[in-house]
Amino acid sequence: MPLTKGHTRLRLPDLLSRVSSHEFLIPEFQRDLVWKPEQVRELLVSLVRGDFAGVILLLEFNPTSPPFHHKAVYAVPSSPPPPLTHAYSVLDGQQRISALYYAFHHPNLPLPPKGKVVRFFLKLDPFLKGDFDEAVVVERNGSPGFKDLVDEWYRGEALPFGPISGPHPPHLITLYDLLMAPGPSAGSLLDAYLSGTSSPYAPSFGKLFGSLNSLLHYDLDAVVLSFSPGTGSSAIVSAISPVFVNVNSKGTKLTLFDLAVAHLFPLLHPIGLNLRGCRKRVVSLRGEL
Repeated sequence: MPLTKGHTRLRLPDLLSRVSSHEFLIPEFQRDLVWKPEQVRELLVSLVRGDFAGVILLLEFNPTSPPFHHKAVYAVPSSPPPPLTHAYSVLDGQQRISALYYAFHHPNLPLPPKGKVVRFFLKLDPFLKGDFDEAVVVERNGSPGFKDLVDEWYRGEALPFGPISGPHPPHLITLYDLLMAPGPSAGSLLDAYLSGTSSPYAPSFGKLFGSLNSLLHYDLDAVVLSFSPGTGSSAIVSAISPVFVNVNSKGTKLTLFDLAVAHLFPLLHPIGLNLRGCRKRVVSLRGEL
């Protein structure tokens, strides 16, 4: 059963696009998003500074015969994904991928699922001074601090990482807009923003745009595992079960039930039985008794 390992670098905009298209999926037995806002903020500081953010471990698989049940990355819309010829199971790196998707999309959902809806901003003054930890800030949506940051955005003094709800002048942009802009368009967007807001940092356009390159051209390292065509789902799960245990040994460990879900999926999926769904129903019934 040949197992191949390959190394690749994922451009940040490419990663976000592939998450949105359901090409990157989370094994259902993996823990949910648990990072708190400060942990997400620290990751964004690393990206803005250009620091190494660890390696993501992926398993390539055929979407028509998944080795185990998957779920979309947290906050990704549940609309039917487009037909895919291949997809990737995120074996390690779910928290980082989910955090990046949340920060650059700003969904109207709490972070983590039982927390608060928050928004991330980049303050331009400390950013230009190289004080990246002070530059990246997070505020609860609708709080006084959030409203102050929106005012700074209107004055050309801060940029939100993702969209901010409400009608806004077209020259107001986000870091997501810059990240996804093709070719030299990012520079034009930033210039229009600084000019349209009469930003005090308009004279520093060249320095500002150059400093943003660490973020706009950030690459994440990934190791991709793949098996020979025709390898059965049971064989794949058996081969990578030690990987599941290893990558989770320092975080929330997988339970015996989690491993059973992974091993039995190839047998139960064809008949439409979802062990995790059955378990949730049993717990619910016990609570009603």
